[in-house]
Amino acid sequence: MAGNFDFLLSQSDYGDFAQAAVDAERSMLISTINCAAATRRALELAVKWVYKVDRNLSLPYRDNLSSLTRHGDFLNIIDEDLEPLIVYIIKLGNLATHTGKSIDKTKAMVALRNLFAFIQWIDYCYGYDYEERGFDESLVPSPHDLATTLSGKEAEAVKAAAQVEDVPLEEQRNATDEGRGFKGSHDPSAGVFGSPRVFCGSTFRSYHPQGAYRRRFGSRRLGDREKCRGGSGSFRHAQ
Repeated sequence: MAGNFDFLLSQSDYGDFAQAAVDAERSMLISTINCAAATRRALELAVKWVYKVDRNLSLPYRDNLSSLTRHGDFLNIIDEDLEPLIVYIIKLGNLATHTGKSIDKTKAMVALRNLFAFIQWIDYCYGYDYEERGFDESLVPSPHDLATTLSGKEAEAVKAAAQVEDVPLEEQRNATDEGRGFKGSHDPSAGVFGSPRVFCGSTFRSYHPQGAYRRRFGSRRLGDREKCRGGSGSFRHAQ
């Protein structure tokens, strides 16, 4: 059965964090502690992906998750309702990783829901084929499904993935530039990937590392974007 994050696997641009998000959900099969830790890991990879592709964001002195998510540039572009959701994931993940305390299934589920909200924001801002989606708790596996859903080797692979060390963000950005033929600064009206998309009657590239969206619309917060889309912004309320 497909999970809430499986749609990411078909979108190669999200390769940096897609599998980690899928694994975070599947980690509920192992334990709520594993799920909380894996959800934090998936969040970290997703946040670093945003920094990697959006060159309008300056890098903080340290590129750990806490520094990245507290950085003013980052807080200025996300919807204000996302900040407490991100903090929740980080705190629960730290609790799971460093204390060994038990974690209630409800809390682990909230962390997954919050991760889903953040990834929906990413897909809305940077994706080519955004589709509004809702988080479905019934798709999250539970430990009693372990024997039929996840093999022992797969379970170990999920655990091991959370221990992988990241390449520093500065190196990731440089590698992205080299892979696409960029050297130093480039045309701010051009994106990193793909072709332009239409948004509120204007055209800009789905990936806009030089802030093309911000120059035209002033903000990337959901509330402002929803005025253009006329949508409800339902994923803002993933509490």
